[in-house]
Amino acid sequence: MADIFISYAREDRSRIEPLAKSLEKLGWSVFWDRTIPAGKTFRQVIGDALNKARSVIEVWSQKSIESDWVQEEAERGRKRNILIPILIDDVDPPLGFGAIQAADLVKWDPGQPSPEFQKLIADISTILGPPKSVEPDTIIPPEPGPDIPKPPIKRLAVKIVVLIALAVGIVVAAKMISVKDPKRSSSEIPAIEVKPEIPGKAAGPAVVKKKAKEPMTPSEAPKPTTDQEVGRDGVYVAYASGIVKDTKTGLEWVAEPGINGNWNEAKAWVESVKVGGGGWRMPTVKELEGLYEKGKGRSNMTHLLMTVMTNSPWYVWSGETSDSSAAWGFDFLTGLAYWTSLDNQFVRAFAVRSRSSG
Repeated sequence: MADIFISYAREDRSRIEPLAKSLEKLGWSVFWDRTIPAGKTFRQVIGDALNKARSVIEVWSQKSIESDWVQEEAERGRKRNILIPILIDDVDPPLGFGAIQAADLVKWDPGQPSPEFQKLIADISTILGPPKSVEPDTIIPPEPGPDIPKPPIKRLAVKIVVLIALAVGIVVAAKMISVKDPKRSSSEIPAIEVKPEIPGKAAGPAVVKKKAKEPMTPSEAPKPTTDQEVGRDGVYVAYASGIVKDTKTGLEWVAEPGINGNWNEAKAWVESVKVGGGGWRMPTVKELEGLYEKGKGRSNMTHLLMTVMTNSPWYVWSGETSDSSAAWGFDFLTGLAYWTSLDNQFVRAFAVRSRSSG
């Protein structure tokens, strides 16, 4: 049983091979080579593979829209709700198939990053789940710039070095404390008060007192919330209002509950969010990166942000624009930032605001 059955016109075989190979690199099994074994008929082999496939990619081209056989394969995939159409030519799908939005791979270059190919991966993932592996040619890396963070892989390496350095420092400090007084912990080291000498009396021993703890200021006190808690996932807490709080960073998140949209639509939605008193904005790339955790939930992030979703958000807009026509987004499939047109309709909106943790 193949994960993916690719339906196409035989005249397009040379154009389909790069697509099949790219999907196979992601760890999915693909049925596309229609060589018929001895003793089998074409109808037997194709029919059996089509019926057992977990998803069907229909490739619409100038040749395939004229093929009754291809349309029959597409109809079987549609009846099973596993049809994923794509375009490799600028054509209209046959009558009856136009209602299903197709990924536009007309200008797709297998050797270059492509938002449309990423959309195809996301569409397949909604049926099959995330791919088993991610190959470099499926990733859109961010271009370097003064206001754009370095790619997450490099930032991760820097974080690891910093964490190692901190760990070494803590160990050294602990050893120094234990050498000075092995019976005391660092939190028990007292302040020392020495009384002045009184004439005619021998100097007494030093009086040791613990320094009184200063009272907590109002700004340091935990802020109570009237929002009812409805769920927890590690450092994340979900509230009945739809807010999900990261107790580690203090950031609060709200996920747009509808469908994907372009950057301006995302910006307008964020500005309309009034839950919890308002103050919401579009996230930065770095803040979105902080949500990413490979293997967590359905989209490599906490499931608490998924409870109001109609589908998995692989791509999320940031508020950072790269120029007047493009903006940065974050790909939760690969864990990398990428830039894309402001008109890209396949990106989700998240709203974020900063709150002190506690």
